[in-house]
Amino acid sequence: MNTLLNGVALSGGCGTVNGTTCTGAASFRANATTRAQLANGNFGAFMNSLNTTLQYTGGPTEAGSILRHAGFPDNYLVPDPQYTTVNIAGNNQNSTYHSLNLQLTRRLSHGFATQTNYIWSKSMGDVGTSPDPNNRHLTKTLQAVDHAHQISSNANYELPFGTDHLLLGKAPGWVQNIVSKWQFGGVMNYFTGAPLSLTTTSGLSGIQTISNQTAYPNVVGAIPSGFGELKKVASGVTYFDGFISVPDTQTFAQVSPNCSGSTAACNGLSQGYSNRAICAGTGTTCSGPIFIANPQPGQVGSLGQSTLRGPSAFRFDMSMVKRFRITETKQFEFRIAAVNVLNHPTFAAPTNSINSTSFGQITSTASGVNTGGNGGMRSFVIDSRINF
Repeated sequence: MNTLLNGVALSGGCGTVNGTTCTGAASFRANATTRAQLANGNFGAFMNSLNTTLQYTGGPTEAGSILRHAGFPDNYLVPDPQYTTVNIAGNNQNSTYHSLNLQLTRRLSHGFATQTNYIWSKSMGDVGTSPDPNNRHLTKTLQAVDHAHQISSNANYELPFGTDHLLLGKAPGWVQNIVSKWQFGGVMNYFTGAPLSLTTTSGLSGIQTISNQTAYPNVVGAIPSGFGELKKVASGVTYFDGFISVPDTQTFAQVSPNCSGSTAACNGLSQGYSNRAICAGTGTTCSGPIFIANPQPGQVGSLGQSTLRGPSAFRFDMSMVKRFRITETKQFEFRIAAVNVLNHPTFAAPTNSINSTSFGQITSTASGVNTGGNGGMRSFVIDSRINF
């Protein structure tokens, strides 16, 4: 570090680095950018800063100026620094899908028809990027489309009035045109939540490549039962009620034992520390031991992907259709559909980064075809047409 910064100064650092009164390490710890990267063990981002954006005071603005000024070759950290991204394309990924399908059908009889389907399934495939390029199997996990259980049911019923029915079957034509051909229908869908992964937001592993891959936490204690359940509380909707994200002082003390005594220690390195950990508790106080934390430098998080399930979803739609006969071959049809008639919300996934102060909070509803495309709010659709 002394060699890298010899004779130059970083903004916010200790001045011009000379190796004695102002060292390269001290200057890195005091700089606003590199301080947070070092404090949080984010060495992938630290090396990327050295290789690209980090500049010394009064120096040139092009990428890699720190390395170039110190006399290091441009490819000192990465083999091909002229490329910001290198993509690998291949056909070496695969997916598997297994399911059990059950269906119960009642064909149309006496104006009533219904069908119910149950699907149990498991969908596995390559998801995301591996935190360790040498262990690509870490990306083989549950896919986002995987819902272990799904129940779908629909039914239609035509009211027994008018032509060909006992009730008002012989009434005048104009009466039958009013009371006949009323049809009611309903569609119900329920499915369990999609896979959910906890992350650390910033790649903490020293093993990973410079372009930070998604990092996952370490399991440092037994995960309590009930971890990951939807609950409405006074402040909103949360998915990890009774569990909180707190500053991960234990890991910082282990990695930097001489820098956590005060905010001034190690050139204020602790001021750049923002990593957090998960424990049982309320407010800001743990009532149990920490059981999920950030991996230490050089570690790949042990929790892995898709270890939890997000919120489940339920939707019930209804429709009403009335057909009026105009002539022997023409009908006027009026339809009204109530989407999510119970106004049951379908929630999006919670904040899943353990380093976020809003960990576990759900701030939006889901969108897509399973919610009617409107976030799950009750809505009505009215339309009409001529059948001929």
